[in-house]
Amino acid sequence: MAMNSEAVLAQIDDALAFCGASASDPNPTRLTRNPALLATAHAGSRPNAVAMSTTILATIERIAPNSAYSMSAASVTASSSMATPATVTNLTGVLVALRAAIEAGYLLTLQELVHATVFSDFLEMADELQRRGFKDAAGVIAGTVLEEHVRKLAAANEVETQDNEGKALKLERLNTLLARVRVYNGLEQKNVTAWYDLRNKAAHGEYEAYDHSQVAGMIQGVRDFAIRHPA
Repeated sequence: MAMNSEAVLAQIDDALAFCGASASDPNPTRLTRNPALLATAHAGSRPNAVAMSTTILATIERIAPNSAYSMSAASVTASSSMATPATVTNLTGVLVALRAAIEAGYLLTLQELVHATVFSDFLEMADELQRRGFKDAAGVIAGTVLEEHVRKLAAANEVETQDNEGKALKLERLNTLLARVRVYNGLEQKNVTAWYDLRNKAAHGEYEAYDHSQVAGMIQGVRDFAIRHPA
């Protein structure tokens, strides 16, 4: 069934407008730096961060279920609270990237949209977001890829991935253990630490702590790391 792209784009634009954003200006301007206002705003006044995050997430899930876009949005919400401005900003980046793909005619049918073959994996999604100017969402996604690959490396090399209570070890601990058993060297251990630190800054709204070139370098670095150390 052919997609009514105009109707879909209108839905996306409505969701962006709800946050005070647009395709040409993705900054969600309805956010405020006042946490009290973010927490108390409600329908009929100004939407709060939770309402914005929910609206954007629901739009992505409705238009592109089981796609690279919905997986990317899930990655954003898994790493930070729906109530934070950082989550709204990162979800907005994913939605704008989806809009651009539809407008360019990359996703022509609902079946193609579901499979979202434009991006073959999360790193390609991160790369595309970074090139389009959304360094923060790109940093979160690339960091998620890194964490998953490190966990797979640990499992493949019989390195413990859980503590005595059955809880998953944090990436920092896995990184130390993998370097200790010489799966990779100390320099690569430092690289993993630096990349994940950038990811954490992106997830927690420390946007001025890094720039686009550093995110681009992180994406390429994670890609090369995975090639050197397949899991």
